[in-house]
Amino acid sequence: TSARPFEVASAADLLIVGLEEYNDKHYIQTQDIDLAAFDDTYDDGQGWKPLDFNGVYNGNNKKISNLCISRPDTDNVGLFAAANSAEIKNLTLDVAYVYGNNNVGAICGSAYDTDFLLCSVINSVITGEGNKIGGFAGNAGTGSNIQYSSLSNSEISGAEYVGGIFGYQTLNTNIDCCTSSNDCSYIASVKNAGCIAGATTLSSNISSSFGNGYIETFLNAGGITGELTNNCKIEDSSVVELLVFCENYAGAIAGRTSD
Repeated sequence: TSARPFEVASAADLLIVGLEEYNDKHYIQTQDIDLAAFDDTYDDGQGWKPLDFNGVYNGNNKKISNLCISRPDTDNVGLFAAANSAEIKNLTLDVAYVYGNNNVGAICGSAYDTDFLLCSVINSVITGEGNKIGGFAGNAGTGSNIQYSSLSNSEISGAEYVGGIFGYQTLNTNIDCCTSSNDCSYIASVKNAGCIAGATTLSSNISSSFGNGYIETFLNAGGITGELTNNCKIEDSSVVELLVFCENYAGAIAGRTSD
């Protein structure tokens, strides 16, 4: 419960968090956790196995380090697979290597009605064979929110919708007071790449956020978001030291906008 959360002090404890009978509980991390044992020799070379999470995870300002996932044929890949009506806060992921197909992020592949608060992803490489690849979550929607969180010294890449915070931000999703900086790169081989989001659509907003780094894509590159459409808004946000390679539609704030 919130008053008596499960304590997570080791990799063995963390394995339990996503099990079906426990994935809607409250947790607090009490020690830094090293996942080096779950490397590319674990689970037939696939590394850490992501599971869905529907509860509250308080990282308690501790770290999870050396997350390794190599599942290029799998959707919804991250520390957690899909987060549904969850809350994840006060957590740092340091040195995450995450490789999946669609919906790939360091913390979770997809986030629905999920809140992130005071989280960091550093020194990480997040890669997707397909679409919707983000530093925190690849696909974020249904009223999800992220505040006071940061990505640094990391590389995010995929085919479409590549962003430093969320790859694809949709359905009343908000990004507030977030940064993506310090030698980060965002590479979408097809379209839509941005320091904060690959695309922002359907009444979603970005505010008081900051981006810099290197963006490379064929279509729609933006210092904040690659594409801004359908009743969305960016405010009080800025970009510095931005380097962009893009064939069509590039902007310091957004690559392309409509509605």
